[in-house]
Amino acid sequence: MSYARQNNVGGTELPKANFGKFYIVNSSAATFQAIGSTVNTAGTLANDNNETTFVSATTAAVTGSNAGINSGAVALVSHLPTMTVVFKTGANITNLRYWIGLFAGSTTNTDDVATQNVAFRFSAVAGDTGWVPQTRNATTQTLGTTIGTVAANTVYTLRIRWATTSNVAFSVNGSPEQYMTAALPTSASSQILQVQVWTNVNTAKSISISRAVVDMK
Repeated sequence: MSYARQNNVGGTELPKANFGKFYIVNSSAATFQAIGSTVNTAGTLANDNNETTFVSATTAAVTGSNAGINSGAVALVSHLPTMTVVFKTGANITNLRYWIGLFAGSTTNTDDVATQNVAFRFSAVAGDTGWVPQTRNATTQTLGTTIGTVAANTVYTLRIRWATTSNVAFSVNGSPEQYMTAALPTSASSQILQVQVWTNVNTAKSISISRAVVDMK
């Protein structure tokens, strides 16, 4: 198969790229490196090796403190982004919230983040036992069916894929996709990657992140 073609002046033209825009965050020692946008961190960072390199982010031992990473604006919903995050839960997963997904703004220590988003929630406060897919437009939150169970010190791969601007798919560790169509962000909504843990007691909580990718069409 030939990957080059002749241009109209007799030279060889390079093939057109067959991929879209992307944003990548990769762990490195006790920090993160990003391509495609900035990466902002919260909490105390430390090296945490497990199978591959992970960086742990730990909250302060103060109720309402958070730790993790977030990007700048990386995609519009109309770009049909796909988010994949590989991370490990902390040693203590009681009295905390994990929020991982694509948001129009910042996450907060609540079970319903009041900004347009598609995300996975694990809230020990709400009694979640697994990863809860959820969507939210400007006014309404919709919860999907819990996927799997959440355990301490366990590596997970969470994936959110916009199939169309009216249909978004959620999967955990390669599970069958769960589609949601209600209460979706608008196609013009600008999305930020958020991978965050929030403590709901005066005890530090952590999340260890290996890598995150947002791929767009």
